[in-house]
Amino acid sequence: MKAFQFRLERLLDWERRRFETERQRTRECFTALSAVREKAARLKSAHLAVERSMAAASVLTGADLKWLGSYRSKIASQERQLQTEEQKRQIDATAQQAKLTEHQRQVKLLENFRARRLGEHHRAVDREIDALASESYLSRWFGRRGAAPADWLENPGLAPK
Repeated sequence: MKAFQFRLERLLDWERRRFETERQRTRECFTALSAVREKAARLKSAHLAVERSMAAASVLTGADLKWLGSYRSKIASQERQLQTEEQKRQIDATAQQAKLTEHQRQVKLLENFRARRLGEHHRAVDREIDALASESYLSRWFGRRGAAPADWLENPGLAPK
């Protein structure tokens, strides 16, 4: 009996490594997306804190109002940049997720193929064992009886009943 050997094992290993690489890249994409979202949330939080403190101030000078105007335009610009970056990161993450799904499908396909081949191998081994057991039984049976299968053709009365 020959040991099971999957001819595409190296390809399966290579696909698994590619899948793991793509999984790591996907994690990195989603980590970057999360970082941009956190940065946007911190910016918004800081902006609201400044707005509250300015609203709570009892007296505002012209310089304060000028500073507040430039601050608001700077914050609006930063928010637009972060939105653009978040959209780009979202697109990258979605594309990377699609790649990961494709590699996962390839690995699963090869693993299913390997499992099917292994099942075929086990069935072949079982048939071989059954054949050996039958041969062993028949050789012991004919050894005791003194008749061989070729003798059955000449004298059907010798055949096992």
